[in-house]
Amino acid sequence: RAVPEQSKVLRKIAIIDFDVHHGNGTEEIVKGLKPHKVQKPLPDSWPAEYREVHKPWLDESDGDEVFFGSVHLWDAKGAFYPGGGGPQESSDTIVNVPLAAVGPKPGDVRARQSLTASQRAKLCDEAGANLRRDVSAQLLPALQRFDADLVIFSAGFDGYEADLYHWFRESDYEWLTHAVLDASPRASCISILEGGYSTWDWPPKEAKRAG
Repeated sequence: RAVPEQSKVLRKIAIIDFDVHHGNGTEEIVKGLKPHKVQKPLPDSWPAEYREVHKPWLDESDGDEVFFGSVHLWDAKGAFYPGGGGPQESSDTIVNVPLAAVGPKPGDVRARQSLTASQRAKLCDEAGANLRRDVSAQLLPALQRFDADLVIFSAGFDGYEADLYHWFRESDYEWLTHAVLDASPRASCISILEGGYSTWDWPPKEAKRAG
């Protein structure tokens, strides 16, 4: 949706990150809009110390007028980078949607290449169903309550089936985009490309040596 030509005041901003990795950097910025304490990175043997953080952008109302949602892979052991964004790490204006990996370990290229077409299709079906279920239950109701003026997508496509980590089809990204905008009916939107690193046809062709 384009921003109308006439002047429009955009007070309530929703940032939606669907890169396959947790949007921890953006989350920390949004957290900083409200006063809160952060533990200092000291050795475990030292007494815990905290520092106050508060970095509003415009004024004191920023903390209630910026929403952040992250849709990403996550595992309870923190083995998938960067390790945050678990189910307990949400608030009124920060919603994490942690998705479980399906199929081979994310990034295991050899295991992915060994899958048959039917196995790949089954994993894509499962990943797409999980996305719809978890986003519908966790993110969309919070977005509806927030009622944004502007949605900014941090659009990472490294969860695409031909990439290294997950099994989303193009139709899954289409569904997610429309679902977010349908939950924010007043909002204009901006989409910013964030990541997505493999654009070859699947399966990749074997290279042939010359000579």
